[in-house]
Amino acid sequence: MELLARAKSNPQGLSFRDFEALLKICGWKYKRQSSSHRLWASPTGFRLPIQNLGGKAKAGSASV
Repeated sequence: MELLARAKSNPQGLSFRDFEALLKICGWKYKRQSSSHRLWASPTGFRLPIQNLGGKAKAGSASV
């Protein structure tokens, strides 16, 4: 899996689009968007809000 290898070797260089693709590959589900944050859920129910800032993913507030 080339995307996973790139993410491991250079996590700061991963684009927002690639990060979301990696979440999908790993079984995460897109739930909704609240303001500028996109909320993803893991297969076990962990919630991860992320934000697209300049083409890169930034972790959001857990209160989304």
